[in-house]
Amino acid sequence: MPPGTPYNSFILPYNIRVDDFTDSSNLQVAPALHLLTHTHTDHIGGLSAKSFGYQVICSIDAKEMLLRHEVYGERALHEQELRSEKLRTFSHLKVDPRVMPNGEIYYTGSRDLLRTIALNTPTRFPLDDLRSVTITLIDANHCPGAVMFLIEGDQGAVLHTGDFRAEPRFLESVMHNPFLQPYLVSSFVAKSTTHQTQKTLETIFLDTASLLSHVDAPSKESATSGLIELMRLLPEDSIFFLSTWTWGYEDILKAISTAFYSKSRMIRFALLGPSISSSLVSLALRFVAWPAPRPGFVSWGGFFCFDAVALVSGTALARAGTCSTVLWAGVGVVWFTFVVLLWGMLCG
Repeated sequence: MPPGTPYNSFILPYNIRVDDFTDSSNLQVAPALHLLTHTHTDHIGGLSAKSFGYQVICSIDAKEMLLRHEVYGERALHEQELRSEKLRTFSHLKVDPRVMPNGEIYYTGSRDLLRTIALNTPTRFPLDDLRSVTITLIDANHCPGAVMFLIEGDQGAVLHTGDFRAEPRFLESVMHNPFLQPYLVSSFVAKSTTHQTQKTLETIFLDTASLLSHVDAPSKESATSGLIELMRLLPEDSIFFLSTWTWGYEDILKAISTAFYSKSRMIRFALLGPSISSSLVSLALRFVAWPAPRPGFVSWGGFFCFDAVALVSGTALARAGTCSTVLWAGVGVVWFTFVVLLWGMLCG
């Protein structure tokens, strides 16, 4: 978790630590379980340390994304054939057993520290010889693989939201989630649901990143459609650099691809393969890795052009000098809030 997270990232009253994998030897109580809400950098502190050796509970997508992670420098060296093998940042978290030429399997040294749970699947985990908790993963509407954790045990129920986006569609899904409904005030539960005994959450660890903001952030759908409308207003030879620098912008990329191209080019590291969830499979289906640059393609980094643009080694190049304007777009809630506040100050 970000520096300064209360209780050393424990979700009291349980000795369960969330999104903090730094050295725990100096803590008064050792974590019984480690949970990972999602794979953004500020939530995986300590996980890249080769000395980390504890089980981590996460979503299926989060595991896949961690195990395929490559830093840019290493990826570039491999693509330039200066590095013979891909260097995965978190490869130490899963070490496969060795298979000998005669078919014999050696399990010595093998391990898999990433324990996945499917969404909405209550799973029991022991805390010690006498106590256990039931953990349910619920989609957090933040980025691929991002989840909330519902922890139920003998010391009450706790909800840890991680980072989430509380737009109307998400709130509707929460009201219909069968594992959260028992904790909701009855007037907010859909009338179609059957009567259930009212339960109480002892604690909610809540994402408050935008709590003090006076600006109402738009939904994903309205923000994306607004961005596309703005792009259509500009000359066709414009180049747009979308600052999609981390996971969570996939819906924007898919929508722009649909609006302006049938297929677009995506660089290799963004294509994670068939084992990832349907949200990323649908993204991958819209992007193809062409062997050479061609007119009108987009990279994961975010270069879009309506005419003829090539992307070579991270630089947008115009063909025959047709592209003259480059526009940068920040597509995040924090940036949106800043722009609205700045506009308000400038306009009085």
